[in-house]
Amino acid sequence: MSRSHLPVAVVSGRLTVKEAVDRATGASAHAKVFRVLTALEELGPGAHELRRITSKSGLPRSTVQRILACGVEEGQIELRGQGLYSITPHSGALRGLRLPQVASQGADPDLTQLQRQTAHVVLLFVTVPLARRLWVDTVYGRRYDFVEALTSEDSAALELSPLSADAAGLVISAHSEDETVSSRFREIQELGTCFTRSPLPGWSMIAAPVYGRAGHVEGALALLGQHPRMFSEKTRFSYEVLRAAARVSRRSESALRPVRSASQLAPVA
Repeated sequence: MSRSHLPVAVVSGRLTVKEAVDRATGASAHAKVFRVLTALEELGPGAHELRRITSKSGLPRSTVQRILACGVEEGQIELRGQGLYSITPHSGALRGLRLPQVASQGADPDLTQLQRQTAHVVLLFVTVPLARRLWVDTVYGRRYDFVEALTSEDSAALELSPLSADAAGLVISAHSEDETVSSRFREIQELGTCFTRSPLPGWSMIAAPVYGRAGHVEGALALLGQHPRMFSEKTRFSYEVLRAAARVSRRSESALRPVRSASQLAPVA
């Protein structure tokens, strides 16, 4: 698979949320939605004219109109008066957009440290509207087998999927206050992490929640590796992922609720 067909996050080796949002106009549909929501947030409280949202997002007017219309239908965006739009109060649509404050322009030190400790791929996800999670940052070191394992279909599923798809989404759901606590979610809460197969065939994922403003879960930090070793060293890797997620959460602005203490787990040699 040529590098020109890889997602930006993989080609660069790292990608902040802002960089994900600032992709070319020809970006995928969900990236365009993310840009419109970002524009609304950056314009501040209150309702805003279509022309201001369009200018801020950098997208064509017709594209912005379609996205806003869908947002109104889904109850995430309000249409007020003559063409004025605002984020619906308490919709949770922009919860994940706060996470850029914990990402850096260069290699994130905590993601890099986790990659070196485990020799696996490290991924950062944020929550986006319609109960999904978006891959926004990665450090893979010398794991070129990860690059080779990606296909366009697998890459799309890894980049954007429902919260129910894998460990990253499930750990976000399990630690979200508005979710009904099922037996599976209780188990994830007790462990502090979640282990599942990943969208990449033969690869597994371990994820822990990342907290942001006001103690809300705003994303997940995940470790991705080939299944046999991930399964055999699941306890040790879970310990390291928890520690890294706790560090990332502490850097997030006004994080009030800590990630479950990694000291409660005993690392396995």
